[in-house]
Amino acid sequence: MYSQSIDFIVSLSRDLISVGSADKILKVHTLFVKEGISTLPIIDGKRKNLGVIRKNDLWNITFKGLPKNFYDASVMDYKGNPLPEVNIHDSLSTLLSLLKNATGVLFKNEVGEYTRLITPRVVAMAFEKYASKFLEIERIEEVIRSILSKVPSLEPSKMTFGEYATAFSEHWEELNMGTLHKKEFNILFNKVQNYRNEVMHFRHDPNSSSKSEYTQQLYKLLKSVE
Repeated sequence: MYSQSIDFIVSLSRDLISVGSADKILKVHTLFVKEGISTLPIIDGKRKNLGVIRKNDLWNITFKGLPKNFYDASVMDYKGNPLPEVNIHDSLSTLLSLLKNATGVLFKNEVGEYTRLITPRVVAMAFEKYASKFLEIERIEEVIRSILSKVPSLEPSKMTFGEYATAFSEHWEELNMGTLHKKEFNILFNKVQNYRNEVMHFRHDPNSSSKSEYTQQLYKLLKSVE
């Protein structure tokens, strides 16, 4: 079984905004205000993860009294430990584990450059978007199980999605599926199965909205013979 991918979550994260080791706190302050962000990684040459500047940390410092020449100070004087990082081959469970103890996780692309910052808010947004997809898949499976349960020898609640397809093929007439075109049904069912796999593994596909239409078409066909 494949691990759930972070591909979809990466697609929802914003392009990385960072500072370099030669930058001053004034630039950090400006970016916090201008970009509405609270975490700024310190990245040199897109490949060196040197540390992080957090808005709350700076606020706590200035709240006690503004240090002399504070805004002219180097970001390196106020940096925290570098943020953890992931790449496209890491699993969703790895990302969630890292976020338990970090305000964000850096995403490194396949050429070794830091390009995105994944925050808990991004992950929450991804799960929210995915909720409707999971419900869509569950609705399909409910009607599939309802139809297959008409065959006494079958236990659809214990079957995989691939086994559903085999069951339909082997019990086509018994399930009163004769009004449907079997070949076209199998093609559509296969498309829905592929879409389901993408959803369950959190794989990002820019064409997912059009693929979602397959589930709607299959649902209507199944309801017509349920």
